[in-house]
Amino acid sequence: MKELTETIAALAVGDMMSAEFTTPRYGQITVTGPIRRGLDKKTVSIASFTVSPDGKPTKALQSLSRITPESGA
Repeated sequence: MKELTETIAALAVGDMMSAEFTTPRYGQITVTGPIRRGLDKKTVSIASFTVSPDGKPTKALQSLSRITPESGA
């Protein structure tokens, strides 16, 4: 969790990221896209999936990785 918290703290709006979530309804899913911040400036999301509401990862967030041109994504 500490690693995810540090990654979240370093995020900037527009960073291309891939996030893996595990949810009871959908199981394991991966979402890729640019980072967005909510109007409160605390909520971090990719598409409609909340990565962090308050600087800490959500319970569903399993991994978070930066997409770079070298990664081919």
